[in-house]
Amino acid sequence: MKKRLQSRVPARVSVLIQIVLLMKLAVIIILSTCLQVSARTYSQEVRLTLDLKKITISSALRTIERKSDYKFVYSSDFFPSEHKVDLRVKDMPLSQVLGIILDNTGFTFKKIDNDLIVITSDQPVADQAVIRGKVTDANGQPLQGITVAVEHSTIQTATDSNGEFSINAPENSVLVFTSVGYTTERVVIKNQPTINVVLTANARGLDEVVVIGYGQRKKKDVTGALTTISGKEISKSTSMTPELALQGNAAGVFVESGGGEPNARPKVRIRGVNTFGYAEPLYVIDGVPVYEGGAGVTDGAIGDIRSSINIFSKINPQDIESISVLKDASAAAIYGVRASNGVILITTKKGKSGRPSVEASASYAIQNIAKTIPLLNTQQYIALVKEAYANNPDAGVSFGDKFGPLYDESSATYVGNGPTYDWVKELKNKNAPIKDYNVRVSGGNESFTYYFSGSYQKTESPLKANNLERYSSAINIDSRISKYIQAGLTVRLIKQTGLTNTQADLSTMMSTIPFQPVYDPGGPYGFAQVASGSFEPNPDYDPNLLNPGAPFNFVSGDPKLLWGQQSRFNAFAFQQLNNTSYDLYDIIGNAYIQIEPVTGLKLKGTLGGEYYFNLRKTWTSNDQWMFSQTPGNPYSNQDGNAKGLYGERQGRTYNLNKELTLNYNHTFFHDHNIDILLGASEQFGRWNVTDLNGNVNYSDFQFRSIGNVPPYTNGFAGILQEDALIGYVGRLSYKFKDKYYVDGTLRHDGSSRLAPGHKWDNFASFAAAWRISAEDFFPKTRFINDIKVRGGWGKLGNYQSAAYYAFLSNVSLTPDYPLGSGNGDGYGTQLQGAALPNFANTTLTWEKLRTTSIGIDATLFDNQLSFTAEYYNKTTYDIIQSVSLPPNTGIEGAADLNIGKVRNRGFEFQLGYNTNLGPVGFNASANLTTVNNKVIRLYGGTPLGGELNRIEEGYSMFYLWGYKTGGVFQNQAEIDAWRQKYADVNIGQNPDNPAVGYVYKPGDMYFSDVYGNPKDNSERYNKSPDGIVNGNDRTYLGKTIPGYYYGLNLGANYKGIDISIFFQGVGDVQKYNGVRSGLESMSGLANQWATTLDRWTADNPSTSIPRAVYADPAAALRISDRFVENAAYFRLKNLQLGYTFPKDMTNWLGFMQNLRIYVAAINLATITKYSGLDPENDLIPPTRQVQFGINASF
Repeated sequence: MKKRLQSRVPARVSVLIQIVLLMKLAVIIILSTCLQVSARTYSQEVRLTLDLKKITISSALRTIERKSDYKFVYSSDFFPSEHKVDLRVKDMPLSQVLGIILDNTGFTFKKIDNDLIVITSDQPVADQAVIRGKVTDANGQPLQGITVAVEHSTIQTATDSNGEFSINAPENSVLVFTSVGYTTERVVIKNQPTINVVLTANARGLDEVVVIGYGQRKKKDVTGALTTISGKEISKSTSMTPELALQGNAAGVFVESGGGEPNARPKVRIRGVNTFGYAEPLYVIDGVPVYEGGAGVTDGAIGDIRSSINIFSKINPQDIESISVLKDASAAAIYGVRASNGVILITTKKGKSGRPSVEASASYAIQNIAKTIPLLNTQQYIALVKEAYANNPDAGVSFGDKFGPLYDESSATYVGNGPTYDWVKELKNKNAPIKDYNVRVSGGNESFTYYFSGSYQKTESPLKANNLERYSSAINIDSRISKYIQAGLTVRLIKQTGLTNTQADLSTMMSTIPFQPVYDPGGPYGFAQVASGSFEPNPDYDPNLLNPGAPFNFVSGDPKLLWGQQSRFNAFAFQQLNNTSYDLYDIIGNAYIQIEPVTGLKLKGTLGGEYYFNLRKTWTSNDQWMFSQTPGNPYSNQDGNAKGLYGERQGRTYNLNKELTLNYNHTFFHDHNIDILLGASEQFGRWNVTDLNGNVNYSDFQFRSIGNVPPYTNGFAGILQEDALIGYVGRLSYKFKDKYYVDGTLRHDGSSRLAPGHKWDNFASFAAAWRISAEDFFPKTRFINDIKVRGGWGKLGNYQSAAYYAFLSNVSLTPDYPLGSGNGDGYGTQLQGAALPNFANTTLTWEKLRTTSIGIDATLFDNQLSFTAEYYNKTTYDIIQSVSLPPNTGIEGAADLNIGKVRNRGFEFQLGYNTNLGPVGFNASANLTTVNNKVIRLYGGTPLGGELNRIEEGYSMFYLWGYKTGGVFQNQAEIDAWRQKYADVNIGQNPDNPAVGYVYKPGDMYFSDVYGNPKDNSERYNKSPDGIVNGNDRTYLGKTIPGYYYGLNLGANYKGIDISIFFQGVGDVQKYNGVRSGLESMSGLANQWATTLDRWTADNPSTSIPRAVYADPAAALRISDRFVENAAYFRLKNLQLGYTFPKDMTNWLGFMQNLRIYVAAINLATITKYSGLDPENDLIPPTRQVQFGINASF
């Protein structure tokens, strides 16, 4: 749909108004909740009427809780199960009822709050003393919420926000210090009034609560494949997005960074690559599944409209509490049709009960590209080009005549003796800064908790004219409104600006001819001009026509390139004259209300959503033609007054998610626990786009606007994508004595993308686990503390794989047809026709995935060592493949059919270790993942893709396919011997006549005859060579999906000093070095790497680099193993050294609780055989960074 729009696009104002209104709504909700909390009333003692027969004391207390607003606090093992009570009272005060229940039990009660009653022993405590102290971690940080209890008694307390406690305890008793994730400590009281304890983190806390789909669960009770990364690990990353925190830290998760560009999107794949199409995992932020228009598309019109900006910059990593990765169907099936590529759950920080806490952090880093590849200087470049042309000259054309006077030694303009200009150095943004500032406030009580944060981050690219700046704030509140009702709200507000005006990458700058200057003080705008030309009026220009033409044209013979045929556009002039920037506004939130009418039964309603506004602004100056290598007429498509072309493109993404869940968790007969979840969800997403551009008569950005001036204004607006998803889910979990576990999940999903009758499907999973160490026959040793075997099976879907409304055919009005004139004219009047250009596949369905996994989890050596090993096997089937239909169908477009099948399988290993070596705390963790990817089925067994991304049955997806090099001819005898057996038809050679086609010379590279021509259409490869080198000799050269990847973390601390070291790497992977193929080509006028100085010559008979030959007549640059390299690497990813100031010093300041400073180095060293800038990214590689930071709490 096209629209003509007036003036500047006003949507930014609308966005700001919407954000302000949402902020007001959030404030109203917060204030209302606070007033509710503050309006608590105190009632008189409740009176009860009860009729209970032969029930346990615990059951009697639970009955009273249901009939009143009171809560009881007592240990679950206080009352023996055989002790039963009979109770029949009418309108009796609560205190008398409790007296009857607790009579002759040895226990009494104490009311400590308006609605809280503690059950304690009534035995007198002899010789009690007040014990005070402090609990810290191995780094000296105070630990809040640590339980401090007197062993074999009901006396206990908890540490405050400073880690301090106070407790009454008898002499010679034992204090027990416990907390999730830490080793339990016991201290005997011996006349000491103060006890300070340092707790060591467990290698793996079995009681640690982790986030799963639609809930939480203790780690020891998890049956599926799940990896969790803590906020502490996430905070070490300097990236403005959270994905890179997973790199090397999460087993089963492969992350490839987008390089040093701050706006780039990292690639995340979980347990291999499942499909040819959409392979991104589902991201869920605080319960809201992320929806992105154009998700997964990186090229074409949709990819361009989607933009290169990483949408996950909306999340400040410092606000994240944890990231959970659901890796198999037994863990992810609860998300059904969205979960085939895995699920990443991002949980942000919340407030905790306690007095208000203020945390502040600040860091500043600088980054640089670590590696520099030497290039030829001007003299070396001229010598190379001259040699290459001499090896393959045009008949009768001299070197100077071929390339112009700049290359002619006899010319006054000869550049061979001139200076060398370093375009690469000029493009680099030396010591590019990274800034990160955060403030967080949290606190609350048992009824109300809150968390507020505000932050500012800015990252500049290691290349000039590229950065990302973000302001963000977050609100997270939870309120227990009454005994039965709980509510919460999470809101995030983000405003970002991104500059993506870098006009070239490092490869382009490397290839720029070295004698071409960057700057010229006397040139336009201070830059060296690339093209020159003059203009004259266009006599055919008519402003009254719909297509008036250009008012001025170049004069005959213009424009001219000033630096010869290989003149390179001046990227730095382009950066000054042109501009591409983004304004991004995002609000994402989630509100819930939960009702618990009876203990364990929770009904929860959730409303979440997101509004994301992406505004791209572009400016293209008409003066850029002077700095272009392909200068066009700046007066085209304008009236002669315009200074440039201004454009605004808006992308508006709406995401609304509604959920209703019913959860019941109950333990019965002490040993049996069931957890039942029933739910329904609905998600609606829409992507709207408005795109306008037009000529502007002012160069000042303040006056840039788009008017309705046809034909110089263009635009369109409309809905590009729209999705509706509805799902119903059920999950049943059962465990017995924390020993046997069974989980079953069933989800029923429907999508608007598919045809009626095919919109719905079921996705099920099953998992079981057995804690062998809990069996009576299992020996109780300090060597093995816990061991659990688990396994699972399930089915998932990929709704993103199906194109929108592919079950409908388009209608094309392009065809026309004649009916003849009746007067002998066979054409006559042409009439418009209609055609259906594509196949409407009404049976198309989404891609599906079956997974099977089996694993073992163990903790060893007094919980100091944890170990996990797992085998997984995944098969994706019904993969959508575009298939061209026979011409007799009359259908032009390819049809989408469910055909393909891909398998991924491998192993995962995780190891963790924590201990104290005297006063030194030490920890280590490691993970290793293997991936075996294989294509099982394609349409007709016919391979897909090109030489750099081939998809073929029996091979890993996207493998490299090309020729095998045979070597470099060293002399004529070798050539003659080879030509007697072989001929390369790619260069015109004839096997029967050595004089036909290209005639090899010493120094030329030749290629191997690997296969013969197929005998028939059913044969893909004929393994019998036939002496002819042609396209049928192309073969497997390497795989682009890593065979394994890994991470290693080491840490230590001593008296406030801490150090952590993180290594990360990948292996068994190859990469085609396309940059090297261009910069070692030696066949044109582009500059080259200095490695070409080792090229073959008569004096330097190289066996790896052929001779320089202009125009590459031997086709030495064909895709071959010449440029396929080992892309494995081992990287020192992060090295951090910190110091936490002693508590005495921070107490002296009076207002500060904790203070830590640190220095870190990121990407400090990389070991790799890859010859390019970096195996992850050759164009804008990951940077080496040095960071300084401070963390404080008040």
